Amino acid sequence: MASATYTSRPSIKKTLIAGIGNILLGDEGVGVRVIEEMERRFTLPAGLSLLDGGTAGYALIDYMKGFDRLILIDAVRGGKKPGTIYRLNADDIQQRKDLQLSGHQISLPDVLLLAGKLDKLPEILLIGIEPRDMDYDLELSRDVKDAAGKVIELLAQELNISPSR
Repeated sequence: MASATYTSRPSIKKTLIAGIGNILLGDEGVGVRVIEEMERRFTLPAGLSLLDGGTAGYALIDYMKGFDRLILIDAVRGGKKPGTIYRLNADDIQQRKDLQLSGHQISLPDVLLLAGKLDKLPEILLIGIEPRDMDYDLELSRDVKDAAGKVIELLAQELNISPSR
């Protein structure tokens, strides 16, 4: 007699996508601009949330609670051409001393280090976009705006979400 094999569907990771940055400083606000566009375009399934993290710093730790995965979108200076997209996990963020994350109240590596010590650290993915201009401006540069569009498309594909309109 053959035995039945039951397979369960993998559980869906409760995911927070947080855009961080200062929208008053041009490309520095790319993370927030990505979140704004995703809010306009998508109806999210249960377990997936968006957050305008602005310049939250340590306050991000409180927002991480209850999530299995945190996807951060931010401006990252890595010395490549403007609009370059970086994909980094928590270890990459801690080890890559050549990368400059956008200048908020406190550095992202410090936030992640503290969250880890408090046992509140979910799986981390940072999607960074190389900025062109971080002077006072409410608009993104063309290179960064194009890259933000690509990031949105990649996230939609990876998270299996479709535009609501």
